[in-house]
Parts: sequence; C-alpha cells; structure tokens
Amino acid sequence: MENTLGCIGTLRTVLVRLSLQVKKHGWSEDTLRAALLAEAQVTQILHEIVDGEERIAPGIQRSLALPSTKSSKRRVA
Repeated sequence: MENTLGCIGTLRTVLVRLSLQVKKHGWSEDTLRAALLAEAQVTQILHEIVDGEERIAPGIQRSLALPSTKSSKRRVA
C-alpha cells in the first residue's frame, strides 16, 4: 500500500501494468518493481492528498513521511 498510498484507482493502475508486464516478461521482483509508481509520482500524489485534506479540514495536522530518495531501488512488500 505504501506505493499506492491507499488509493484504489492507483492500485488498479499498478496491477494492470503488472499484469501486462508479467504476460510479456514473466513474474519476478524486477517485474513488480517496474510496475510500481516512481518515487516522484508517489511524492506528487502524497502532496495532492495533503493539499486536498487541508482544503476540506483547514488546520488538520498529519505526520506523513515522504518517500526516501536515498536509493534508486523501491521497496517491495
């Protein structure tokens, strides 16, 4: 869920992309990583979520950590 931030539409997109990649290249962790959103996409979506929540409930406080950009590999869980 970390990669799709709990967004069901985003999860669906990732799963569709994964399905296409598996048909083409077979199953592997690399195939899964290739289907996941890029860190920049996750960061942008997270910013949009926080901005939207702020519009709905001004003053709301969240403690969300942005994805780390220290490594180029994405975590698979």
